Amino acid sequence: MTHRQELLLGIVAILILIAAIYLFGHPSQKIRARFNTKSIDLPVPTGPSATEAAQLKASTGFQELVSYTDGGFAPGKLSVKKGDTVRFTNSSKADLWVAATGASGSVYPGKTVDECGQSAFDSCRVIAPGGFWEFTFDTAGTWGYQNNRDTAMTGMIVIQ
Repeated sequence: MTHRQELLLGIVAILILIAAIYLFGHPSQKIRARFNTKSIDLPVPTGPSATEAAQLKASTGFQELVSYTDGGFAPGKLSVKKGDTVRFTNSSKADLWVAATGASGSVYPGKTVDECGQSAFDSCRVIAPGGFWEFTFDTAGTWGYQNNRDTAMTGMIVIQ
């Protein structure tokens, strides 16, 4: 093979390589494109607070779960039996303070130990993203509640 033929063969090989990169993309570009996803901000789990750790230790379990999301309480209406415990979890990016309202015609009865609110059905504290609070319902009826940090976010519990 002459020098001229080797040079011509080299040029053809380079042109084929350039065409392949143009048509199929560089492998590193494919990898970047494949993993280029939209990022989402999620609450960073920090573990239970001292209050939540004490609640976990004292908890005998819960029968129902209400999750507070950026869109509100889910489910928005829940039916449980008298004596059931409901765990309210904060799955949003904002603070949560569960408190009874008179939306159902009357407020859930009883007072909290430290009388922080108008009803026993009151978390009496802010629940940070990722946190939770449990409440055992011992009075039958339909009871409204809200997030005291965003009062437009409401829910309803029916105790049978």
